[in-house]
Amino acid sequence: NPEASVPASRWSGVDLAQHLSCSDSLADPATGKPFDVATEFYTSDDTTLGPNGEAIKLGPRARAVRDTTFVSAVFRVDGPGAPDPTRYLTGVRHVACNAGRARLDSVFFADSPEMCAHVRRLYDNGRRLSNELAPPVPRLGSGKFRCQVKAVEDLPLKPATGLRPEAVIGGCANSAKSFVWYNKVNFMVDAAEICDADPDAEKTSQYAWFDGDIAGPGALKALLAHPLDPAAKDEKVHFTCHPRAIREAQAVEPCRAGETMVIPRVFSGTPQALRGFKRRWDAYMHTYVPLSTHTATELGQWRMARGFFADYKNPPNAARGAGLKPVEAAIAVNTRSGGWTCPCPSEEYVMNRLLNDEMFPEEKQFSGGKIAMFMTQEEKAREEEKAQLTAKGGDAVAGMGGPRRPAAQNGLGTASSFSLRRGLGLLEDGLNAAALGAEAIESDMPGKQFIDASPDGTDGSCARSEDGTPSGFAELPSMGLVSWRFN
Repeated sequence: NPEASVPASRWSGVDLAQHLSCSDSLADPATGKPFDVATEFYTSDDTTLGPNGEAIKLGPRARAVRDTTFVSAVFRVDGPGAPDPTRYLTGVRHVACNAGRARLDSVFFADSPEMCAHVRRLYDNGRRLSNELAPPVPRLGSGKFRCQVKAVEDLPLKPATGLRPEAVIGGCANSAKSFVWYNKVNFMVDAAEICDADPDAEKTSQYAWFDGDIAGPGALKALLAHPLDPAAKDEKVHFTCHPRAIREAQAVEPCRAGETMVIPRVFSGTPQALRGFKRRWDAYMHTYVPLSTHTATELGQWRMARGFFADYKNPPNAARGAGLKPVEAAIAVNTRSGGWTCPCPSEEYVMNRLLNDEMFPEEKQFSGGKIAMFMTQEEKAREEEKAQLTAKGGDAVAGMGGPRRPAAQNGLGTASSFSLRRGLGLLEDGLNAAALGAEAIESDMPGKQFIDASPDGTDGSCARSEDGTPSGFAELPSMGLVSWRFN
């Protein structure tokens, strides 16, 4: 019974019928000012529209949008970090209404038939309102809507339950705020398969994800800014980036920074690129997040540790004689593979870890292999001192200007500098097969890139600055990890 997946505590008494109005879906949540979709669209495209919003002449942006199927999901979840139902349903209402206003070809996933019916009503309400504006909202699709029920317990990527508290993440491993959205890429591939199997579906060349709870006109704004038609779209999945100013303004928190580099709230790719990315994503998740599909033995290999990260805002300065002052954060370490993760990682954090490995492919030379982490306190102290000396020499962060690892690359790094980096990149093919229970696949070959961080129409600062200074942990090799030790 799919409806059994809806928890009773937080959602009991919530009446979906009270959340059907589309009247405020184009109003900016901060200012209340309405977003003029037509005007904004006309200024960025040469499409000519008829009196009812129908396209008479398509410009490049309209062609790209009309050649895209949009995918989203709506799940009522409970537990630590779960959103407030009223706030969440407001975002759902605005997203579905605005998708209907623009007649976007859409595939939604929802936790129950009731929620699918609710989102369908919102989409239809938006369609009815599309001609009430002057000029009308452009018709950017054929208006095809689908919704697939997917019970929470049937999602393929779920965190492990019942972990002993000292093992890795404890109670927050089940955080409802994060785990549903580990499955975004899976939803995208499922949507492509649903449309391929439906003879009545519009056959588009690419699919775009947008979060189903973006309040106000945010989803439409992102749609008009996202690079939907890049030259290499057949090969990679395309994400936009948080503006550099936002990345620089954040506190230096390796595991809790909310805007590191790429934004997984909106991304796009062809079915072929998405299928390859899904295989990479599944392998990565099985490596860096304890999941329900892991065995008890595999889960027992995770232990809590203290991680010491490079502070990218205060890099070593040889001229002043200043050493690196590391930033400490709790991490979890896999005692078999050497992989590490932040506790309760969000899908944004894991996406940026994957991007980090693709930005610094030489990190993969440290992945896999046997590790000997169980050291005496004296050995750990000696190794940690060596790691700190290595960091002061610039090996850990390469002067913040790039991925250089002079000592390690020349075979001269300390034992610690090597052991600390084993498992920080993607798994080797053999470990991928062990993690997934399948043969190694082409998409996991070292050097193959699946993420493209593209500037959108509002900000062009995906790359680091000209002097090579990073503006977030996602732009540091190994996400800035210098050393660690068990608790």
